[in-house]
Amino acid sequence: MNDTQNIPDQPHTPAPTPVQSAPGEARGKSTKLELIRLSTWLQSVPEAERARAIKELPNAIRKGTIKAIPVNDPAFEISYLYPSGRRYTRTLNELAVCLDQNAKNWLQEQRRESRYDRMGVTGKPITSFDSLLQSEEDIPRLARIHHRHLNRKITDKTTNKNADKTAGKTTDKTASKAVKAQ
Repeated sequence: MNDTQNIPDQPHTPAPTPVQSAPGEARGKSTKLELIRLSTWLQSVPEAERARAIKELPNAIRKGTIKAIPVNDPAFEISYLYPSGRRYTRTLNELAVCLDQNAKNWLQEQRRESRYDRMGVTGKPITSFDSLLQSEEDIPRLARIHHRHLNRKITDKTTNKNADKTAGKTTDKTASKAVKAQ
């Protein structure tokens, strides 16, 4: 009698991911919901694209766009960049976020809007030619943002030149006011 048992090879199970499945109910059907920690979800976003998502998150939860549940895990700190390039750190309470298609679309929209905000402030390119060809970006809107940024630069330069030319000079009106004031 052989004491060894034939154990079938079990498939390799990958390491657990931050996204966890939880039982849920959707219109009477038993389904699995994907849950992710808010801290993990936001850490997956580049620092330069987090500002708008952090700002708009409470409104999205309030409107029901994002389904989130408060949990007893400790609060976490997250850093983000404003469009101007200033770095901020904020402390947020941990939430379990239902990672459905609405939440994914919402985060994608917030990331895109953050890039557009940054381009409007800095004028730096935020996309590649290939992204434009694949229609991943709003091309007319990017063109308007770029146009406004260039016009703002021209206006600022013109205003500064005029300010330099008139600096220290008095006009007839200002001279007559100064004489009347004496």
